Amino acid sequence: MSLHSPFNHEDFFGAYLSEIDPSQSYVIEAVTGGLVNWTSRATKLPCSSPGKFGNHKSLILKYAPPYIAAIGESAKFSPYRQTIEAQALALFGPSGNVPNVAAQSQISVPDLLHYDASAHVLIMSDLGRLHNLTQRLHSLQTQSLVSTLKSLTQELEVSYSQIGTRLGSFFAALHSQSTISTIGSSRLSIFQNPDARTAVYENNVAPIEEFLHHYSFEDSAELAARVTADFHAIDGNQVFSFGDAWSGAVILSNDEGPDSQPTTGVVDWEFANIGRGLNGDMAQLLADLHSYLLEYAPGEVTYVAVKALMKGISSSYRQRRRITESEWEIGVLRSAFILHGRELIVAGATAEEKTEECRKVKVKKGVWYLRTASKDISEFEAGKWREDEVLIGLVLGD
Repeated sequence: MSLHSPFNHEDFFGAYLSEIDPSQSYVIEAVTGGLVNWTSRATKLPCSSPGKFGNHKSLILKYAPPYIAAIGESAKFSPYRQTIEAQALALFGPSGNVPNVAAQSQISVPDLLHYDASAHVLIMSDLGRLHNLTQRLHSLQTQSLVSTLKSLTQELEVSYSQIGTRLGSFFAALHSQSTISTIGSSRLSIFQNPDARTAVYENNVAPIEEFLHHYSFEDSAELAARVTADFHAIDGNQVFSFGDAWSGAVILSNDEGPDSQPTTGVVDWEFANIGRGLNGDMAQLLADLHSYLLEYAPGEVTYVAVKALMKGISSSYRQRRRITESEWEIGVLRSAFILHGRELIVAGATAEEKTEECRKVKVKKGVWYLRTASKDISEFEAGKWREDEVLIGLVLGD
């Protein structure tokens, strides 16, 4: 998806930095990857004065327009989302409530350096010229495989398994009850944005029946109603949730291989909220990665990398959360099946750059998850959920 309306990054952010940091000069360049905001990198030119931002040689700046930047002014979206991101970043800083959640999992979260609520501008530390996971996975197939296929895939398995382990551990800590308790109820109240929930409903829930009708599924209305009911259901086990878990929110350095320790970062916290863990962040993230498995054949490098990544995420999340199978967990797992299926359907139906056959495969797999979820928990538990090879790793394993 490309950003919709023109926005002059250099003029806007250059003028803003001139106001708040007049002793410094910056080179401004647009940063791609995000969808809801305009984002730039500002690199300092040599200067004797450290200026407002001290030893930071470069900064990441975000402007939150009153709409989704990737779509345009027709997609209204309150800039309050940036207040939420600023508050979320502050939680992980040195004086924040939960700095160890990221550090102990070897995950980097940018430091909040400046937030201007009136101008809707947020400035944070620059983790480096990193690629997001979406870009990295798409680039894997272009690598030369002439004589090194076996060694390359072995290295990828190790590298992406390590990345997955860090991500799974991070989300497990984020979703723990100790994290939500440490943040405290007064600060948690900030993370309520009805606009964010409306945006998710309008883009990922409301269109499901239309998407399924397009592919002529006879039970389209029933399955769409299942998705809607799950979206509106009150979850009794709320956690601190990232809220928009997908590969584009994960950034990586270029270091790969069994002996490397590449930077792994989690960015774009605009949707952080008191929400769902296993049947929220995890089901969504794994659905995004699952869609890659449906594009590539077993043995291809992208397939190998994604498979190792997903296994690392699931096993580390399960082990750190100490998840066990129970009546209560079965209900959460059913909800995860519904969200996972929903996201696969959206991924297939909206992927205009993919072939029709590829899109249909993703939608069909999403339908399998919705049908397997069944009409209620008892039917789900008695059904074929154990045939799944993706979500099952979150609750069952060694």
